[in-house]
This record gives sequence, C-alpha cells and structure tokens, in this order.
Amino acid sequence: MEYLNIPPAHIQREQLRQLMRADNQGNRISWDSHNEKYKYKSKLDIHNRAQLKGHFQTQKSAMGLQIKDLKDGWSTVADDITKMEEKNEVLVRRAKDGVPKTVWANDPSLMLPMDPVFAKTWHSVQVPDNPEELRKVLLANKMTAATQAKVIVAAPSTKKKKGPRRGGKQTNTHMIGILKDFSGMRK
Repeated sequence: MEYLNIPPAHIQREQLRQLMRADNQGNRISWDSHNEKYKYKSKLDIHNRAQLKGHFQTQKSAMGLQIKDLKDGWSTVADDITKMEEKNEVLVRRAKDGVPKTVWANDPSLMLPMDPVFAKTWHSVQVPDNPEELRKVLLANKMTAATQAKVIVAAPSTKKKKGPRRGGKQTNTHMIGILKDFSGMRK
C-alpha cells in the first residue's frame, strides 16, 4: 500500500487494508499473503481460450456465458471468440450490429455434412413468388392453408337487464333496534 498517497500512520490506510483483505462475496480485490500483493478479481475466472473450453467442459448445464462478464477479466475476448467460432469450437449469439453477446460450447463432431441428394431435392422445390397462388393451390387440393384467416362469427349481442340495486353494507347491525325509525308508529 506504499503506492497510495496516504501517510503510513493515517487511519484511512488501515481501513483500506482491512477492506481490501476482507473475504466477502462483493469484494473485487483478492490479496496474496505470500507476496503481499493485491489483484483484481473478475466476475468469472476465465482469461483465455483454454480456460473457456475447460469451463464449458466442467459445466453441468448448457448455459451460455455473457461476453460482458468474460470481458471483465479477458480484454481480447471478442477477437478470440470470433476465431473460436470460425473453428466451430463455440456458438455465438450476436447483436444487430454484429457484436458478440453470448457464447455457448459447441461440439464440432455434430457438424455433419448434408447429403447431396437431399440438398438437390430441397433446392429443386419451387415455391410460388405470390403467397396467394400457394393458397389457391392448397385450396384446390382440399388442403387448409396455414395463412388462411379464420372467420369469427360474432354472436348477436343481447342487452342485459340491470339487476336491482342493493343497498350498501349496513354497519352497526348490533344496534338495529336502537337506530330504527319508530316515528311512523306514533298516534
């Protein structure tokens, strides 16, 4: 802590020392007692490609990692992730501007080539340019088009009769006899 601009006997120096050496979850500073040095603790302990692969291999779920969390301790993460994506080592979700946002593990052994016969058949199918033509062809073959709008018949609206009005909640029910108006019973 000699690099700080605080006098050695000052109380703030001791407070900082205790704060930086505290072992709580929110503390972003780790202290190495062997060589008396402090180090920044990143959100994830991943700083290169090998550590990222190791993390994905030990991970129990297929959850992805946010690039912003990786950037906290790995400054060249975007370039390295792009290189790993080219080698089919990771799957990347990008934002609209092409910036990587999330990364997942990828198994390159699952990248199988497509059967050329299937690809040829797939590309030989002609889809009409106008969706209306496709709908007419489907209807001519007595099939239902997925884009066909369902006609909803509105039920005739009958006016509902209003029910009789109820009086509000009566309070002081224990004093009904006392509060009753007996003025109409006079002679």
